[in-house]
Amino acid sequence: MTTWLLIPCTGSRAAELRDTIKLSGVAANRVVIVTTRPDTLRVADLEGLAATLLIFDRPGMLFGEWMNLGLGWIAALAGDDPYEVACLSSDVQGCDGFALASMRTELRERGLGMVGPDLHGRVAAGDVLVNYGGGRRDVFNRVPGPCFMVAGELGIRFDPQFRWWYSDCDFEAQHLAHGVGLIGGLGISHADNPPSEQSQAHAVVDRQRYVDKWGWQPW
Repeated sequence: MTTWLLIPCTGSRAAELRDTIKLSGVAANRVVIVTTRPDTLRVADLEGLAATLLIFDRPGMLFGEWMNLGLGWIAALAGDDPYEVACLSSDVQGCDGFALASMRTELRERGLGMVGPDLHGRVAAGDVLVNYGGGRRDVFNRVPGPCFMVAGELGIRFDPQFRWWYSDCDFEAQHLAHGVGLIGGLGISHADNPPSEQSQAHAVVDRQRYVDKWGWQPW
C-alpha cells in the first residue's frame, strides 16, 4: 500500500480524529497528524493509531503551513516511488477504506494529480468529472477541502499566503495541469463548523489574493 493519511487537528478534536483514523483503515505507520499550539494533541490521544505526531510551533490560522509540514515529512519517508496522500479534516464522515481505495484507483488509473468525492450529488455514482482547465470551478464541482487525495510524487505544496479559506482552492488550481477528478457516489459528508470572525476577515483578503494570483474567482 502506498497511501498515506495526513490530518491537521487540535487537541479539542481528539475524539473525532480517532474515529476518522479508525474508519479510514490506514495503518498507523502511514498516518501523520499535525497539531498546533496552544490546543495541542498528545501522543496518548492517538491510542497507537498514528506513528507520527508533528507539532507546529507557531499559533494562528496557518493551514497551508500545517499541511506543508506534513507533506514534507511524508515525502522524506516515501522515497522516490509514486505515493498518494489522503488529506482529511478530523470531522469528515464516511471516509472509510473503500472510499480511499476508490480515490486511489481513480487517481492512478486516470493519471490524475488530485481527486476528491462529490459532496453535492452532481456526479453519478461510478462516474468521475475530470477538469484540466482553469477558472471552471463552482461550489458544486470543486474538490472538497476536507477530503481529497493527491499524487505525492508531484511535490506540490500549499501557498502559505492563504491562511484558511482558498488555501484548498489554490492547491487544487496548482494540480489542474495534471488533472483533477471529482468522484461520484462515495457517500462522504462533512460537518461544517462556523468560521470565526477572524477567519471571515481573512477570507475577504485571501479571496482577492487568489484572484490576483490566478485571474479568476475561486468559485
